[in-house]
Amino acid sequence: MPRALLLGTLALVSSAVAVHAADLRSTILGGPPPAPAQYKPKIEYDWGGLYGGVHAGIALGDYRSAPVALSAGLFPVSEYSPQIARYSTALATKLSDQKMQFGGFVGRNWTEGDLVLGLELDYTSFGGGLKGSGGSTINRFEFATENGIAIKRNVSVSNTSSFNYKDALLLKARFGQAFDRFLPYGFVGIGAVRVDNSDSGSVTASITDAGTDAFIRGPSTETARKSYDRFVPALAGGLGLDYAVTDNIILRGEYTFYGLGDMNGAEGYINAFRGGVAAKF
Repeated sequence: MPRALLLGTLALVSSAVAVHAADLRSTILGGPPPAPAQYKPKIEYDWGGLYGGVHAGIALGDYRSAPVALSAGLFPVSEYSPQIARYSTALATKLSDQKMQFGGFVGRNWTEGDLVLGLELDYTSFGGGLKGSGGSTINRFEFATENGIAIKRNVSVSNTSSFNYKDALLLKARFGQAFDRFLPYGFVGIGAVRVDNSDSGSVTASITDAGTDAFIRGPSTETARKSYDRFVPALAGGLGLDYAVTDNIILRGEYTFYGLGDMNGAEGYINAFRGGVAAKF
């Protein structure tokens, strides 16, 4: 049999077998095989909407006094002012405290794809107050000549400070990227911290004979004290992670840094580490 005729015959037989198999499948199974099911993407958690909850953790407060402005200002026009201004720079007192903290928060999220933006109002009480007190004293003298007499200028400058950070209120702007039920986020905030603060200082000055230590002028002592109990403006920032355990229950871990505004020249900071739970409405 010629080769061309053989190939043609095989092609006809194959076509007939395929048609017969299709007819047989149609007869037995009732139609052609079903098309493969289309892939349906997983529905992600919806972070949008209102929520509110409570938090608790550890807060660390730092306070650095400003005795330069306080002590150097006690003798603004005296002959000892240059010495006081120089020596009081060594008196800055750094105080710190650590306490449990607790509070609550309410907020709202808006979503755009996996981007989550939100506003949140946060109140924190620092467990009876982040507080501390302390001080220091420095004694200095300088030799000079006055009216042909060798003299010694003696200056003793002291400072005592105390602080108490009671509670804080913050309005936070949050921004995060959702990974289904996980929401890592950052935030910046503005608010106020209630502070009970005092700084006191004293200066004792005299001029003595450099040879005999007999007093020529003085000694004289003056004191001053500045204190207040008020809300101090604060800026804040931090990082956190929310996890939706259910559609309506969210767990949270967060770090917050507070930078306090002017406190008569003193500086203050708070670091807070907290966990929380919230209900989503």
